[in-house]
Amino acid sequence: MSDVFVWLLAVLIAASLAGYLLHRRGPSSAIDNLNARIRAWWVMIAVGGVVLLAGRYAVIALFAALSWAAMGEFISPLRWRAAGWACWAAWILQYAALAAEWRWGIWLAVPLLAAATGDRRRAGGLLLCVFALAHAPAMLLFGTTSLVFFFVLIVQSSDVIQYLGGKLFGRHTIAPRVSPGKTVEGLLAGLVCAPILGALLAHLTPFAPSTAAGLGLLLAVAGFFSALVFSALKRSRGVKDWGQSISGHGGVLDRVDSLCLSAPVAYYAARWLM
Repeated sequence: MSDVFVWLLAVLIAASLAGYLLHRRGPSSAIDNLNARIRAWWVMIAVGGVVLLAGRYAVIALFAALSWAAMGEFISPLRWRAAGWACWAAWILQYAALAAEWRWGIWLAVPLLAAATGDRRRAGGLLLCVFALAHAPAMLLFGTTSLVFFFVLIVQSSDVIQYLGGKLFGRHTIAPRVSPGKTVEGLLAGLVCAPILGALLAHLTPFAPSTAAGLGLLLAVAGFFSALVFSALKRSRGVKDWGQSISGHGGVLDRVDSLCLSAPVAYYAARWLM
C-alpha cells in the first residue's frame, strides 16, 4: 500500500500548490473553501495511514469513532447525550463483535436494538451510522486491511471527482431540490474514473484488474446514491450540513455519508466474489 500513499501525497501536494496559486491570484469564498477541504484531506489521509499501519484493531477503533460521531450528528447532539440504553448497547455490541470476529449474531442484534429505541431518529441513526457503516471494517473478516482501504479510497475518490466535475463542467443538476451540487456531468466523471482507479488498485484486493474495475464502478454508484439519501434527509430537516467539525466539509457525517450505504454493498459484493 506504500505506493498508493506516495501517489496520494503527490496529489495532495499538487492540490495544495494549486490552491495556494489560486488564492494568490484572487481570494474568494470558493477558493477558501477549496483550501480548507485540502487541509482537511491532509489530516484525514495522515490519520488513515497511521491507522492502517497500526492494524485491524486500529481500523475497527477508527470506524467505531466515526460511527459514534456520525450517529451523534444524525440524532442531534442533545438527543444523543440523552440516548437510551439501546443506542449505547448497539454501538458497543457492533464493534465489540467485530473485534472478537463474531460473524453472525450482531447482524440481528443491532436492528432489534434499533427497533427497541422507540424513536425513529435514533433507530435511523443506529441503522445508518452504526449497522450499515460497520460493514466497512467487517471486511477485515476476509483477512486483509487493504480491502477496506480499497473501498474507502474508491468511494471517497469518486465523491471528490464528482464534486470537482460538477464545479468545473456541471450544467445539468440531477436532483436540484435535494442536492443542487450534484450534476450529471460530475456523476459521469466519477463513474468513468472509478473503474480505472479500481483496476489500478487491484493489487489491494484478491481480484483481477477487470473484476476490481467492475467493483470500483459498483461502489461509485452505491456511494452516489448513499450521499443522495443523506442529502434528502438533511433537506427534510432544513439544514445544509450535519455539523461543523471538519473545516470545509461540514460534519463527520457529511464526509462519511457516501460510505454508509455503500459499505454493505462492498461487503456483500466482495463476499460473493470470493
